Amino acid sequence: MNKTMAGLLVLGLVVGLAGGYGGGFAVCNPQVLRLQSDLSQTQSALSDSQSEVESLQGELTQAQANISSLQTSLVKAEETIGDLQSQLSQRDEEILGLQNELTQKNNQIGRLQEQISDLIIELRNLNQSYQALQAIYEELLNDYRMLNAPVSAFVSAADLDFTITTHQRIYGYKDPVSGNVTIYYNNGTAFKGKFSIYIERIGYGVTSGWTFNVNGYGKFNVNPPAFTWGPGTYRIGLLWLYDSEGYTIATPNEIRHIYVTVEAK
Repeated sequence: MNKTMAGLLVLGLVVGLAGGYGGGFAVCNPQVLRLQSDLSQTQSALSDSQSEVESLQGELTQAQANISSLQTSLVKAEETIGDLQSQLSQRDEEILGLQNELTQKNNQIGRLQEQISDLIIELRNLNQSYQALQAIYEELLNDYRMLNAPVSAFVSAADLDFTITTHQRIYGYKDPVSGNVTIYYNNGTAFKGKFSIYIERIGYGVTSGWTFNVNGYGKFNVNPPAFTWGPGTYRIGLLWLYDSEGYTIATPNEIRHIYVTVEAK
């Protein structure tokens, strides 16, 4: 812009000089020609500058458009981030709610487990009470039967009913042997005393010497070696019977035939 003004100023001076001398100064004067050339170059430079300015203005406009687009994208991104943060907050609230619900359920489970434990204890106590009452009832029933039993000077095997059973029919020969015996008077009254059993491997030999209590109902258990003759067929039967005072009520000749047969493998 400064070059343009300088060129115009020079041109004005030239024109003024030419006019002042009344045409005595030729147009083809070298100085005028140089000034004209400088003016032409200045005008060309001015045109180039204007083109550069226009190009820069175009680039500035494009940059402003890009900035506007980026600002729009930034606003959308901020809105998206805000939505995501809101959703995250909602998820956190849902997770917290589920954790609280889980804690409540765990507390309920704990209370139910405590109630179950209390009920189990009560059930055990009731079962023990029932068993105690059952024992008292059976004792009273036996006493009642004894009071109503016929008077006899002495009891014999013929006055009694016997049964013997084992808990298994097949044993390992190293297993213990267990079972039940019932002995009642013919009128249904329980016999109270002791009985002994024998274990016989058929065709080999007999083992005996075990004595157990009976009060109408009695249990027996023989620890290994019960089957002293090894694997085979065995009889387990009654051998001797004594009353509560120790008197012999039945001998092997009278009750040995009361037995059960088992297999030892």
